[in-house]
This record gives sequence, structure tokens and C-alpha cells, in this order.
Amino acid sequence: MTRQRGRPPKEVGGPDVATRAAEPATGNSTRIHLSADGYTPPGAEERYESWVLAEARNLGYRLSCRCLDCRRPLTDEISVRYRRGRVCRQRAGVVL
Repeated sequence: MTRQRGRPPKEVGGPDVATRAAEPATGNSTRIHLSADGYTPPGAEERYESWVLAEARNLGYRLSCRCLDCRRPLTDEISVRYRRGRVCRQRAGVVL
């Protein structure tokens, strides 16, 4: 067998993700997001979208869009996020 030369990689932020996912879910865990609960970290597109929304808010802008069902303009933050108004969400059966 050959030996690898050089330093071992530094461990940044604790054990790697694979080790954490293999840990049993116990009631004593202090972590908020558990993969056993179905949590998936936000992807690049979701992080970019939240960054754009935060920058727009900092500049004093409010984003709006049109409802997917009735095409009315939406300005409420939750309605814009789901791209459906309150009434259309209820009709479609979308639960918050």
C-alpha cells in the first residue's frame, strides 16, 4: 500500500454530513433541522431568490406578481411566495 503525503484535510464545522445523517434521531438533539424529519437544505436557486427579495426590500421595493388562477395582481408576501391569492389558495386546497 502507498502512503499519502501531506496533511490530512481540515475538518471545518464538525463531522461531515454523511456522519450526521447516520446519527440516530434522539430527543436530546439540539439541532433544529434533521434530515430524518424531511429537511432538505435550500438549493442555489432558493438562496438566490431570497437574496434578491432581501435586496429589493432593503431598497424600499415591494415585489408583486399575478395570481396563477385568476390573474389578479398580488402584493402580499405570502401570496407572492405561493403565486396565488388567499381565495385561490383555498379553492386549490393549498395548506400553509
